[in-house]
Amino acid sequence: EERLDRSMSQNLERIEPRIQATPSGESWFDLDVSFASQSGERFSAAEIQRLILSSQSHTRLKNGRIALLDTAAVEEFQEALLDSAPTQERGVYRVENRQLAFLESTAKEQSGWNFRAPNAPADIAVPTREDGGQGIDIGDLETVLRPYQKEGVAWLYGLRRNQFGGILADEMGLGKTLQALAFIQTLKTGEDSGGSKPSLVVCPTSLVFNWVQEAKRFTPNLRALALHGAEREAHFASIPQSDLVVTSYALIRRDAEKYRDLEFDTVVLDEAQHIKNRQTQNAQAVKAIRSRHRLVLTGT
Repeated sequence: EERLDRSMSQNLERIEPRIQATPSGESWFDLDVSFASQSGERFSAAEIQRLILSSQSHTRLKNGRIALLDTAAVEEFQEALLDSAPTQERGVYRVENRQLAFLESTAKEQSGWNFRAPNAPADIAVPTREDGGQGIDIGDLETVLRPYQKEGVAWLYGLRRNQFGGILADEMGLGKTLQALAFIQTLKTGEDSGGSKPSLVVCPTSLVFNWVQEAKRFTPNLRALALHGAEREAHFASIPQSDLVVTSYALIRRDAEKYRDLEFDTVVLDEAQHIKNRQTQNAQAVKAIRSRHRLVLTGT
């Protein structure tokens, strides 16, 4: 009986999905899904679909062996792909970048699936000094940030590296401001440096100077500039020489024309409930600002 089981297992092969994600350099990636047996015999999408529709999980290969397909796993991935609202171009799927982590995690739940996705957010390293240079440099904040805050900074950095925006929604008092400042500091030293472009924080009027004070306390190497009060117009010329610019929702509405010719590396919107209605002047003013990356912070 043992010899019979061994003989049967030697006569079987799995049909393994192979999924290749190719970045476009834009806001989308190409996703190529193919199927092949362990011996290399390839199957078309139409052949795989016929197996699924006929409720068959096996077929005979050209070498005489039996190929097994996990039809339930394929159907689950097909549903996930459909949820990602892809378009088809030249025989491959075109999917928005923000769907990459979802599709990768769905595929990785299946044994034997090969999903190739360079620089996926799930692979972002938590920043430490002991990781051989694979994380991000947070300098003196290494001893200040709590473990969950370090993970938050690494997550923010990973989003930016993969051209995603994001929402940091820690509860009030858990240090969202500190995490955002630590992230902005990495832009001066990280491999994906923001270069000479400053970052902009937009927050309620009551928090403008809190941001500046927190920056002086925790990230004193950042050149912080508050655009606040009647004298603020004189300070617009200093924006290119700054690392961090802080202003309020009320003032960015009034100063919208002055921001028209400016470009920032990252825009951080604090207390994001101020833009929850996209028809408001707040929301329209901040969306008009040109930036490479956008983040919002909320504790509600």
